[in-house]
Amino acid sequence: MLETTPEKRLILGIDEAGYGPNLGPLVIAASIWKVPARWEEGDWDPCLAGPTRAAPWKPGASYLPLGDSKRLYQPSSGLMTLELGVWGLLKLCGIRPTTFANLFPDFVQWSASLTTDPRSKPPLCSSRSPVQHAGACSTFAAQPWHEALIDKRIPSGDQVATEVDLLLPPLVQRLNNRGVTLIGLRALIVTEPHFNALISRWGSKGIVLSQLTLQLARHCLTSYAHDGILPTEVFCDRHGGRRNYSGLLVDVFPEAWFECRRCDRHRSSYTDPQRHLQFHFSVGGDRLPPVAAASMWAKYVRERSMECFNAFWTGHLPGLRPTAGYPVDATRFAEAIAPTARRLNITRHDYWRCK
Repeated sequence: MLETTPEKRLILGIDEAGYGPNLGPLVIAASIWKVPARWEEGDWDPCLAGPTRAAPWKPGASYLPLGDSKRLYQPSSGLMTLELGVWGLLKLCGIRPTTFANLFPDFVQWSASLTTDPRSKPPLCSSRSPVQHAGACSTFAAQPWHEALIDKRIPSGDQVATEVDLLLPPLVQRLNNRGVTLIGLRALIVTEPHFNALISRWGSKGIVLSQLTLQLARHCLTSYAHDGILPTEVFCDRHGGRRNYSGLLVDVFPEAWFECRRCDRHRSSYTDPQRHLQFHFSVGGDRLPPVAAASMWAKYVRERSMECFNAFWTGHLPGLRPTAGYPVDATRFAEAIAPTARRLNITRHDYWRCK
């Protein structure tokens, strides 16, 4: 049970993976930490230096990878570095899943199941009929490649668990000594048709990203902050070139009263003093460990989703070269699968994300 004293507060880090691609889902993730009340941004590096490092893992390394996922993951080198860091984060949360089914709905959910405050706007809903997976306890816009994610093994190899068992104890001791606890991870999977429906609703993918990021933040606050009992600070990477988030905050938190404390080319900061709630949108925000952890979790879920996406289509088209879903190569892939998609009664709307 969360403490109700002012001796602790919450830190949320939120980031995304898959904002740019035309194929595959957008994934928005959060890491939720409980820290001492006087914890500052500059306290993270001294706390985590040594047990963690923002660098790819190599055999014999004595640290867990923790950093911006773009620095930790390259398709050519595989998932090992990212999985080591993610498995360590999951263990810090007290969970050792065997498949993605174990992660629904507490650690992973589909965006169609995320709702905003019912007093302010209706739930986000999918344009397709929802289905239910017995192990997932979550409805989602059903496509065969997303449904296949449920049964994906975690981690993908035994070496990951063995290495983390060796590397995690120094990090646990350091966090315990500083009074820091990772209490949750959340990943929001925005499927292709739902992404397209939200583009139609909100007009641009930038607004879609900002709206869903803030809705995920609200969802986490409801789950962990007990309606403001714990003071909370939310850190996000800046969304493209956007500097002003006032209107978006009001839209998702209509009951709050945010004051803009800073708005320059490096950071936009807002605070609601009454609810002890702060938001920061920073250039290079993923350098902060809570945001980096969210970046890793988002990227991991996205990459495992793309494994399912590619397996589905290459299963129908042997010899088809897999894709990461980014522009140019996405066009090549979409053109190759189009005849098969028509035969399977899968529309372009179901697999191609509009901009």
